[in-house]
Amino acid sequence: MYIERQPKMLVAAARGFSLIELVFFIVVVGIGIAGVLSVMNITNLRSADPMARKQAISIAESLLEEINLQPFTLCAIGDLNQGTAKSASDCADQPPRSLGPLAGQSRSSSLMPFLQVGDYAGFTMRNGITAITGEAIPQLAAYDAQVDIINAAGPDSLFPDLPTGAVLRVTVNVTGAGSASLTGYRFRYDPNGSP
Repeated sequence: MYIERQPKMLVAAARGFSLIELVFFIVVVGIGIAGVLSVMNITNLRSADPMARKQAISIAESLLEEINLQPFTLCAIGDLNQGTAKSASDCADQPPRSLGPLAGQSRSSSLMPFLQVGDYAGFTMRNGITAITGEAIPQLAAYDAQVDIINAAGPDSLFPDLPTGAVLRVTVNVTGAGSASLTGYRFRYDPNGSP
């Protein structure tokens, strides 16, 4: 009787994984999956940060727009010479207003509200953002805002060819749950305008 034997090479090639190779494969794949899951976890934990930043930017944009929509005239609103003044010295109310609110003036006051861009200089909202009416906005309680306004025209400035006081640089800083800082410029393009 004749028995056919298979060559040894074929028998060795048909063999499966050894236990050591299988354990090594599981360890390597497990480390790879753990790394991917940890990156996904960090991404999920920080996914709220962009929303807080967007909200801070929206607050800053809104406040900057509110300020830049205010009149920026040579004379104070209501001045007798407001419509005809050629310079601040022509205003009936002397001396010309400096940056910042008058005593008793506030953004949400019905008696003495802010009437010009310069009234917002130094304005702050602490412990939450309020509407222009003064009502607190509960969803924005985690934010604070601060406004800085400086003259940006005249010698040694960004606009040296324009008269001093003809341009204001308005910077709105929002801090809290998210932070943002926006800067805008307000030109006195209608020096005798009225609201």
